[in-house]
Amino acid sequence: MLKRWPDIMFIGGAVVIFIFLMAWTNRPAPDDGITWHVRLADAQHAARASRKPIFVKFTTTWCPPCREMDRSTFPDEKVRASLASFEPVKVDGDDHPDLMRQYGIRAYPTMLVLSPDGETLGRVEGGLSAEQLIRFLDAVPVDGSL
Repeated sequence: MLKRWPDIMFIGGAVVIFIFLMAWTNRPAPDDGITWHVRLADAQHAARASRKPIFVKFTTTWCPPCREMDRSTFPDEKVRASLASFEPVKVDGDDHPDLMRQYGIRAYPTMLVLSPDGETLGRVEGGLSAEQLIRFLDAVPVDGSL
């Protein structure tokens, strides 16, 4: 029995670390101050009225990079200022497989910029820092006559 004690301690320590990491990555995100649409159709309707492009974040509840962006990228005041020029919407891919297929989403998070009619104007996959997201949004060619 004493010979197995180091193995038991190693496995027990690994389990504790795993549980800690899962709890850490799943902690609640702060309020980011962004008014997100909950349906793409609502964002499209608002975009037609406001003549703004749509920012879509495809996400899931189990995606660690998505949760990290919720905690660090989206609460950034420069990101909030940039997204004021868009109609933002979060789409949970697990709840909307039809939209996943329609827009060819293969990874989380995937962010799109769409015209009010749903035409893809820009696309980026993977977790982004605030600076990277702002550069992406600034680089998307948005026609002023939306």
